[in-house]
Amino acid sequence: MKKKYSAAVVGLGRAGFSYDIGGTLNLPPRSHVRAYLENERIALVAVVEKEPQRILEVHRKYGREIRAFSSVDALFRKRNIDIVSICTPPETHYGIIKECLRFQPRIIFCEKPFTSTYEEAIEIHGRAKEKGIVVAVNYNRRWDRGHCRFLGQLASRGNKPIYVRCLYNKGLYNYASHMVDLLISQFPDLVGVQALPEEKGRSGSDENISFSIFFKGGCRADIVNVRGALYDLFEIEILTEDGIYELRNGGVYKRVYLAQRNAHYPGYTHVVPANDIEVPQEEPVGGLSEALESFLIYLDGRSSRIKSDSVNAVKVHRILHKVRRSARESYCYLETGGDLEDE
Repeated sequence: MKKKYSAAVVGLGRAGFSYDIGGTLNLPPRSHVRAYLENERIALVAVVEKEPQRILEVHRKYGREIRAFSSVDALFRKRNIDIVSICTPPETHYGIIKECLRFQPRIIFCEKPFTSTYEEAIEIHGRAKEKGIVVAVNYNRRWDRGHCRFLGQLASRGNKPIYVRCLYNKGLYNYASHMVDLLISQFPDLVGVQALPEEKGRSGSDENISFSIFFKGGCRADIVNVRGALYDLFEIEILTEDGIYELRNGGVYKRVYLAQRNAHYPGYTHVVPANDIEVPQEEPVGGLSEALESFLIYLDGRSSRIKSDSVNAVKVHRILHKVRRSARESYCYLETGGDLEDE
């Protein structure tokens, strides 16, 4: 029989618990609580929450066997935890991660952004590395099967990108960070960033900045903040030599268009929907269940690293840090530096 592992969730807000209230079981888990409960090898033994009503809702939906604590300190003094999820507001992550590191869990799984500043990200990564603790960050499209299949099709055709266009709103660290993570996971050879000269905006405490990322070989990705839209924007177009790969509505809709001669006008080449590439046209975005499966592979000793760890999160933080600096310094071009693997 394979070993089972224990887990706890800190924070019962949307990502921690309430995303799945009233939802359908036909959709993948959107909350950490449900993702753990649906995994046969991980036992959700505790939650940490200061609001009694949220604890009551968890117990009403999933039973009182899940023990509730009011602080991280109280949790770890009563329970041995292998995996702890941090689903509290972003400004609290730094302090809570530091507290969790004192108690030596195997994995700390944090919602993004895992710290508020680049300097905090560097510090947390260093502390976790010293203690041999993995800090994973929930850039869920890294794990989502649909995105992996879709981007795998792009990689399998061997065509390098020639231009990428992204449209977003809802904040640099909230939405744009997911785009940056997805791009550098596929095209790691970035060389610089530059904020685009336009009026900046805010989404609560988060900034909205348009910017460009530059990659070796001349490819550029423009990540553009769109103001005034009364709907969420998370749209990505990847242009290659032979076609266009699109992610719409946060990745729910996936489309591939390939170049075809004489498609519309004799003697001209245009892109048309690709019928020979097996990509679901519409599917919900998941990632949490797949993340937990990757944790099990790591905990079982079948892998030495989790792909969306603090090394990767520091890369994202460094890029966004330089974007903000570029916006402050007259929209100058800034090199991203060398290999970020050794942060």
